[in-house]
Order: sequence, then C-alpha cells, then structure tokens
Amino acid sequence: MASTDPITWQLALAVQAQLQLIRKVNGYFTDIGDLVLLEESVTPTKDQIPVVVDVNTSRLSTDPNVNRRQRSISFTIEAAVKASLSNAKQLAHQIVGDVESAFSKPQASITGIANAKLTDSTILKRPDGLDAIVVQFNGTANYLPRT
Repeated sequence: MASTDPITWQLALAVQAQLQLIRKVNGYFTDIGDLVLLEESVTPTKDQIPVVVDVNTSRLSTDPNVNRRQRSISFTIEAAVKASLSNAKQLAHQIVGDVESAFSKPQASITGIANAKLTDSTILKRPDGLDAIVVQFNGTANYLPRT
C-alpha cells in the first residue's frame, strides 16, 4: 500500500528509521537511535543525545545521468552532545562514525526515492554559545515527483 504522505516527508521518515538502528546492541559506538526526532518539541532525558532530521530543499537534479524530471532533495541531521560531558568530543566523533556507518548499509526502500547519501559532516563546538557540541550532517536524495 502506497503512503499518502508527500515523498519529501517519506524521506524524513526513512532517514529517521535508518538512524534509529544506531544502538550499541547493533554494533555501533552510541545509542543515538534512542531519540531521533522529526519535530524539536521533545525534551531529551539526562542521558539522551537528541538527533533531529530536517528535509530542507527540493530542486531539479543537475546530474546529467538522471531523468530530466528527477528532483534532488537535501536533508540535515543534527545531534547535540552536552559540552560539559568529560568525553563530549569523543562522543561527537563516535556519532560521525555511527551515522556514516548507518548510511553505508542498505536503506529502507521508498518508491520513487533513490541514492540517499551523506554529502558532508561537521563538528560545531558550542555554536551560538550553546552548552553543546553539535554534529551536523548534510545529505541528498533523488526522486521523481508524482504526476
């Protein structure tokens, strides 16, 4: 049965599902899969590292090897590690490794979405004076708009 949600929201759900696999019991360094949010209204518990997924922009794909109607969509993943933790920088680097590893594995199939991949990652130390180290990932995926 096809989802009635827009394909852009389906991408957000697929990225969330991929990130929710990140748990130590699955061989990862961290348990960031415990709190992967699509909305920022949830307050994490003391030990949780919140991970937020945002689908940002959609544009015609510039890749000459794809269908002319195909669109490219960008997404952002952010994880905030409390800077006051004694191993905050180590955790930030473990999150980079975990997310990159999760995206190297087969992803949930969504009809019409192809090639979801990470394009870059950045570790931001105390952005805007926050008491956090923010790990930010950008990614893209291609899709054909519904007609």
